Amino acid sequence: MLRPLLLGAAFLVTVALAFATYRAALVFWKQYQDFHPRPERIGVPPAQGMLGVVSYRLRGGTEVKGWTLPSANGAAVVFVHGSPGDRRSLLPLAESLHRSGYGAVLIDIPGHGESAGAASWDDHALEAVQEALALAHQQRGVRLAALIGYSMGSNVAARVAAREPKVRALVLLAPFTNLADQLRYQFRHRLAFVSEAAVLAARFSAVPVDEMRTLEAVRSLGGRPLLIVAGDADGAIPVSMPREIFAAAQERKRLWIVERAGHTDARDIAGPDVFDQRIRAFLDEALLGR
Repeated sequence: MLRPLLLGAAFLVTVALAFATYRAALVFWKQYQDFHPRPERIGVPPAQGMLGVVSYRLRGGTEVKGWTLPSANGAAVVFVHGSPGDRRSLLPLAESLHRSGYGAVLIDIPGHGESAGAASWDDHALEAVQEALALAHQQRGVRLAALIGYSMGSNVAARVAAREPKVRALVLLAPFTNLADQLRYQFRHRLAFVSEAAVLAARFSAVPVDEMRTLEAVRSLGGRPLLIVAGDADGAIPVSMPREIFAAAQERKRLWIVERAGHTDARDIAGPDVFDQRIRAFLDEALLGR
């Protein structure tokens, strides 16, 4: 009698482990695909006459492509998209701010959209944003610049701001404290090795997981203005993460938790006009003293 029970239990354990291994493989493959997006031809959207196309090369020869919008108020914003993604994702916000006078530089991080290179979010990503910041300052009349980063882009924006004093204000949309814990949360499972597969996929893709610590970068900002925007229904980033980043920042900081918003829809849930006005009001005060 005992032998059949033991065999049955062993069979159930084997099936459970096989299913968990299958789940871990799916998680690994999903993240691997995110870190290896297909190149896309973007060009200039129809009826976007004010958009200028820019292209520049990094020190290693990697070509970065993007768009610019001219400034009319002496300030410009560099936009850093998430993963996987490209410069189109933040264009609606950039255009809205442009109607209020702000210039913009929107780039494809290396390995995304039309930019060459690997999508590893390493020093090439930081260099690409730093060069975009230099382009923003080269716009006619621009004296001050800010960074706006979303998700993975928020980490890059924070790391660039920590080392670059020319960043006078920083907006982090859906930021995580560090990449490893974010991936573990997004792919959380009762068996730890399933969520660890996402971290492994990032490391396998040469993503500098241990360096992607937004919390530490924000601590290096000093008293520069910081706005954090996050959703309280975000399935990829727990709301505790933006709250922890906010607590670690020095003064001149703001936190906006958008109720019922997930990882990608905060602007839609809050309403584009409300969302853009909140961002604009922060930038007006931080950059223009309004």
